Amino acid sequence: MKKVLVMSVAALAVATANAAPEANSFYIGVKAGGTHVIGGSFKDAVAKAQSIDVNQAGIAALESTIAGMPQNLPSRQKAIDELAKLKKEVADNPSKKDLSLLPQKTGAFFRELYKNATFGARAGLYGGYQFTKNVALEANADYLNPTLSTLGEDDTTKRHQNVTHHAVALGLNLKGNVNLYKGLDGFAKAGVNYVINYDNNVNYKDSKDAKLAFHHGAAPTVGAGLEYNFTDKLVGRLEYEYMYHITANQPYNPNIHSLTAGVSYSFGNTAKAKKVEAPVEPKEIITEKVTLTGANGKVLFAFDSADLTSYAQDQLVAISNKIKDAHLADVSVKVFGHTDRLGTEAYNLKLSQKRANSVAAFLGKTVNVVEAKGLGESQPVTSGCKGSLKQLKECLAADRRVDVEYSGKKIEKVRTFVK
Repeated sequence: MKKVLVMSVAALAVATANAAPEANSFYIGVKAGGTHVIGGSFKDAVAKAQSIDVNQAGIAALESTIAGMPQNLPSRQKAIDELAKLKKEVADNPSKKDLSLLPQKTGAFFRELYKNATFGARAGLYGGYQFTKNVALEANADYLNPTLSTLGEDDTTKRHQNVTHHAVALGLNLKGNVNLYKGLDGFAKAGVNYVINYDNNVNYKDSKDAKLAFHHGAAPTVGAGLEYNFTDKLVGRLEYEYMYHITANQPYNPNIHSLTAGVSYSFGNTAKAKKVEAPVEPKEIITEKVTLTGANGKVLFAFDSADLTSYAQDQLVAISNKIKDAHLADVSVKVFGHTDRLGTEAYNLKLSQKRANSVAAFLGKTVNVVEAKGLGESQPVTSGCKGSLKQLKECLAADRRVDVEYSGKKIEKVRTFVK
């Protein structure tokens, strides 16, 4: 029972690990989060930062100091001379920069950019079609209620100050994603949202104001985020999105930044079901020995050589395939080389070791060889061989052999799980 439970858990893990978007599938999800509106414009923020000038500030300070000094004060003339010198320096070097003002300029830039910045809420549905595991076409329908503040100083935009908009955004985006880690994807998207705005808490009296209370238009949209595959069907999402000018050519055209979290479900996969194979725990240990010798005038090695002939290589390929087809786990292979009794015992032992090494090196490309040993002439399989040298060689041919012994745990036929 314990083994069955372990195998079931392993099969589930195999089926859900590294889940990724499935090609030819649909998905639908829900999301919620917040919106943020930057109250100032980038152009005005740059101008504000550029307006801070150390030279002009110094000139203004000196002029103010001189104006407050008595006419007969000796140091007054020195101050007037210093003022003239500073004005000449500014006139001669109008583009001179002072890096000491960088913190002040940076602060002025962001204060102008984020003046009247506001926050709101966003929630909606999204769904799409996954063409491939990396490309999808996605649609969304969202509700937004960003609080919009005045951007300018004219009479029209002042009336928009602190107005809570109710908006519906209908979008279509092309989305691309890439795997970052096991189950974690990064994505980016680009497209357009058609935004319908309604200022329901504004009481406009004239027709111009009434027109501004309800407006709509297309807003270019880009976004990026992360997706995590909890399973092959359930995907969590964290997303940043930027919409440009949601109020379409009205006096106040804010850009909306939003951050949302969502979850989606994938279904309708038209691709072929994937098969996940889970091996059954091995049981019986199998051991088998194959003996290689020459036949029909073909030999494993040339005379006095340890190089494999083409015939020997063919025989070893057949053995390798046989081991693979046996469906064994934890396979180990041992190779033993033998010679006949012709020659000295020491020479034959050395030659048999070289031949065992040659066979082991060839088989080691596909199977796990754990031992290669030369036994020389110590284990003959022939007896009673006599006659001339030629007759003796022919009689002793069976002694010039290589034994390949392999063992492993027999496993049952692989079980297939379809997801």
